[in-house]
Amino acid sequence: MVTKEGWPMCWDVFPGNTADPVDLRSIVSKLRKRFYIGRVIVVDDRGMMSENTMSVVELLGDIS
Repeated sequence: MVTKEGWPMCWDVFPGNTADPVDLRSIVSKLRKRFYIGRVIVVDDRGMMSENTMSVVELLGDIS
């Protein structure tokens, strides 16, 4: 997670066998609670994007 200016605020390390949609959902939920974040912008690479991951990204507004 970085600030608007690009400065790192925190990070998390997951096991290599964890699926991206699982990681994405859990980290966004955790960060929203810890930092009281409303709006989330996801930046990813081609290797992370799949139909399943995109459905999680579309639902990010509903994660609480």
